[in-house]
Amino acid sequence: MDPQTYTFSCLADAIDHLASRDEMSKTKVQEPNLFDSSDPCKLYAFLVQRKLNFQAHPKEFRTDRAKVMFMQSYLKGTALEWFEPDLLADDDDKPPAWLDNYSDFLTELIKNIGPHDPVGDAEAQLEQLHMRRSAYHQVHCRI
Repeated sequence: MDPQTYTFSCLADAIDHLASRDEMSKTKVQEPNLFDSSDPCKLYAFLVQRKLNFQAHPKEFRTDRAKVMFMQSYLKGTALEWFEPDLLADDDDKPPAWLDNYSDFLTELIKNIGPHDPVGDAEAQLEQLHMRRSAYHQVHCRI
């Protein structure tokens, strides 16, 4: 391959790469629903929605602080109230560790707002589903 062809090939590859990055940043995803912790089991759906937003807009969410602020803007009620004391504290010199560490923020959110016994909750839901199905068959499927 001659040098000019190689240069054009490299330039075309670079343009394709930039174009695909621009398409990704224009990807439309649904904003997360507000999460108020009235149903802690909805926390995981909320976390999936925010993950989609982070993936669709990587430039906007480069820092942990940007991710934490985005997440907090979709909290309301008890979920937001749990973080309020730290957010409203006058001591700007010593912000909470979770403010600049997304992993720490998630840990706090899940520990304090999420389901307290996800395995037990899932087992109870499965048992309830089984009982409903059995009752349905007893009433509607008399053979």
